[in-house]
Amino acid sequence: MTGFDRPRTGCPADLTIGLIDTGVDTAHPALQGRRLKVQSFLRRGETAAPPDHATAVAALLVGDPRQPDLAGLVPDAGIAVAAVFRSRDTATDTTAGRLVEAIDWLLGRKARVINLSLGGPPNRLLQRVVKMATQNGLVMLAAVGNQGPRQPPQYPAAYPGVVAVTAVDARGRLFARANRGDAVDFAAPGVDIWVARPGGGAGFASGTSYAVPFVTALAARWLAAAPALSPGQLYERLEATARDLGPAGRDPAFGWGLVRAAPLPPAGNPDPAVSCAPH
Repeated sequence: MTGFDRPRTGCPADLTIGLIDTGVDTAHPALQGRRLKVQSFLRRGETAAPPDHATAVAALLVGDPRQPDLAGLVPDAGIAVAAVFRSRDTATDTTAGRLVEAIDWLLGRKARVINLSLGGPPNRLLQRVVKMATQNGLVMLAAVGNQGPRQPPQYPAAYPGVVAVTAVDARGRLFARANRGDAVDFAAPGVDIWVARPGGGAGFASGTSYAVPFVTALAARWLAAAPALSPGQLYERLEATARDLGPAGRDPAFGWGLVRAAPLPPAGNPDPAVSCAPH
C-alpha cells in the first residue's frame, strides 16, 4: 500500500534516532544486539511504567532483521531511549519537565530525529523548547492522540514545527479513535500492527503511537541521504510524496495523506515513484 513492505535498508549506522517513551525490554530478541541506549529520567522512589509501549516502538524502528516478523524499519540506525513515564496507582504519566530534560539529553546524543508516540495538554516551557530544537534542525514527530475525533488537540503534535501523525488501517481507513483537527499532518499504518512485547513475545496493537515510527523511519532515511535537510525541507518532501486520502488536499482527518516510503525526492517533484521500505 505505501511501500513499507520493501527491504529495510539505507540508514547508516552513525544516524541516531531519539525515542521519548517508557523504558524498553532490552532483552527482547528483536532488540538484542541493536545499538540501543536507555536513560531513565525518573526521580528516586518513582516506579517506572511497564516497558510495553517503547519496546513495541523501538522494535518497529530498529528491530533485528534476523527476526523476520519483527524486523525494524531502519535496523542499522542507533536509537537513544529517554524513559520518562512513571506508574502512579492505575495511571501512567510524565511531566513537561521530564520531556524537556529528555529532549536536551537527546540533543547531546546527536539525535537527528525524535519519535514522540505520546501526547498531553499544552505547556509553555515545552513549546519553547520544541521551537528551539526544531529551529536548530531537529526533526520531531508525534502522535495526534487516541482520544477521539471530537477531542482537543494533543501536544507536542499540535505545536508548529512538529510533524503530527495519525493512523490508518491496511485499506487506508482512519483509526476510529484518532484525534482530528488542523494539527494533523500525515497518516501512516497504525491499525493491527504486529509489535514486540516484553518478555520476548509479540502481538497486534493499534493506535497513533504505532503510526509515528513509520514516518520517523522515513525521515531518518532521508536525513541519512541528505544530512543538510532542514525540518521544513523534509516536511515539504513528505507532503510531495503523500497519497491524498479523504477530501482533496489537506483535511483534519488525514492531513496531507498517507506517507509513502519513497526515495528522497528533489525539491519541487510532486509525485515520485514509490520504491523502498514499516510499524
